[in-house]
Amino acid sequence: MSCPAIFGDYALPTKLGSSFYHAQLNGVVTIVAPGTNVNGIRLGTGTALAVTDAVVVLFAATSAPSGYSDTSKQIAYQLGGVRGTHIDLVIPAGLGLYAATGMNIQFCLNYDIL
Repeated sequence: MSCPAIFGDYALPTKLGSSFYHAQLNGVVTIVAPGTNVNGIRLGTGTALAVTDAVVVLFAATSAPSGYSDTSKQIAYQLGGVRGTHIDLVIPAGLGLYAATGMNIQFCLNYDIL
């Protein structure tokens, strides 16, 4: 399954990543461990689907955040609402990629490990 970047009635041309994460998320999950990220991670598109205005916070850090509101970790991106988004962001080498939320939410992210 892929994650389209949808804005209104059209999709932006976006290179999908060769890897993806897709799951029902509630809490914190490691998408890419810091030791796996030796050259960087390029984020492509992401989608967060929920009944409410729930958000998924993407963290770039050397260790997992304690939760979605962890202020000691660097936030790379935040997804919310019911639409996909074109992220196009590179996470530097040596940092892990983590996703966190406080509600049940369907979450999908395309990425490339560089």
